[in-house]
Amino acid sequence: MSKPLISIALCTYNGLPYLKELLDSLCAQTYSPLEILIRDDQSTDGSWRLICEYQANYPELIRATRNPIRVGFQANFQMNFKDCQGEWIAPCDQDDIWRLDKLKRMTELVTDAVLIYHDSALIDSEGKFLGINVSDRFRMIQGKDPLNFLLFNCVSGHSMIFHKTLLGRVLPFPDAGYYDHWLAYIASQYGQIQVVREPLVFFRQHTSNQSDFQRKRRSWDRFSSAKKRMKRENKWLSACGNVVADSQDALTIKRISTLAELRESSYFIPELGWEIWKNRKRLLALQSENKFRHLAFCWRYSVGLKGKKLVRFCL
Repeated sequence: MSKPLISIALCTYNGLPYLKELLDSLCAQTYSPLEILIRDDQSTDGSWRLICEYQANYPELIRATRNPIRVGFQANFQMNFKDCQGEWIAPCDQDDIWRLDKLKRMTELVTDAVLIYHDSALIDSEGKFLGINVSDRFRMIQGKDPLNFLLFNCVSGHSMIFHKTLLGRVLPFPDAGYYDHWLAYIASQYGQIQVVREPLVFFRQHTSNQSDFQRKRRSWDRFSSAKKRMKRENKWLSACGNVVADSQDALTIKRISTLAELRESSYFIPELGWEIWKNRKRLLALQSENKFRHLAFCWRYSVGLKGKKLVRFCL
């Protein structure tokens, strides 16, 4: 039986320092058939020149496109996914290193899932292992429960491959959250999510990361930061509430979304904390099973902007 074509969807923007190492690991993948789609978002650092060199050296493998104008991170991935011809799509960040058997291992292990993801090993800017995997930070779960992915996400874009049929449900991406979180949330409703408990990517951590996985960035103005985060969370919850397949889950998410919006003009919303606590086994499934931590999260999530401002004033 013939194996399915996999499309690697790599998006780049000023990623030259780590791009060659990544491209070498992609071109040496042991899986076939394979195509590598690279979409550059108007890089100015020489990334595009390097991409063209690789395309010339691997004309049967690489298809490269440069956007005429900058479109941004999310839109760039959305456009790239649309161009993919493979049955499976593997998003790719510009600064990681893939294990050469990554795609081979994932296709060997996939069952009836529409999205499969793996663990990753964190490395620093020099490529040195930091002694921590993504699974040390989050519980890596599988199944088909959208509430697991409402408040948290353990599925990074670089770690997943997803079936192309998902595109009809996830596009266009909402103006809230990240594309990988959205893919995981939708996939958990319309099919199985499966996990491979092996680190198949070396996930590079540096100051220019799109995500702040190690949580090293801190704002000097914590109140302004909390205000922006709260608005982002509320936009995300609203988007999630509009696409729920199960009617009972839809009611739960709508309640949480409605109560969460009240935080922007209130001191404290105890009903919000209670709603999360009642559903903690599903909503906090990615976190540790420590009840005290769950209780602390419910408390923190229920504090409104007025309450945060009061705490700042008292301190």
